[in-house]
Amino acid sequence: MPAAPRGRNEIPPIYLPSYETKTPVHKQYVISCGESRHVDLTLFRNIWQHTLPHIQIMKPRSDLCFKCQQHHEHIPAAVTEKEKLAAISAFTEHIQQAQNERDFYNLCGTCISKFHHFRFTNELGVVYARGTTESTEQRFDLKRPDVNVTEFLTQYPSVLAPAGLSGDRQSDLYRNVRQFVRDPHELCPRPF
Repeated sequence: MPAAPRGRNEIPPIYLPSYETKTPVHKQYVISCGESRHVDLTLFRNIWQHTLPHIQIMKPRSDLCFKCQQHHEHIPAAVTEKEKLAAISAFTEHIQQAQNERDFYNLCGTCISKFHHFRFTNELGVVYARGTTESTEQRFDLKRPDVNVTEFLTQYPSVLAPAGLSGDRQSDLYRNVRQFVRDPHELCPRPF
């Protein structure tokens, strides 16, 4: 993938994908030589460095996701103008989606460190908070507006009796787990 031209008179660098290193390129070279003589890896790297310094391996970046790397490969590989525009459009859409996700997550964390002092009273669902001990206290009502609090105080949910284990599950546990149980519970009855 050719890079942008620089302000010097040297050949612009060509970057190979970051997962491609000089070792697999050397292996391809050895295979292409067949029965002919070939140079070893160390000499291959030295020759590469002195004769082809403009061909470089792209440095893997921690901020470059797999999709971005795919787009970096698809854009230069596109042949027609329509394919290039489609590849650039897909890449731009991916970048915009990633930026929207970053903005959302950054927004979620902005108020986390704002309040450090909290006070609770007997008011249900209400929290009082302040940033410092000297700052003014703010009241936060955490209840949902459609919830009736008095209903929670007077009515308790019905008790759900556990169904227990099915016969198949009991047999499965007896077959697969019983062997790991030690004395004195080793002799448990076989399920019906």
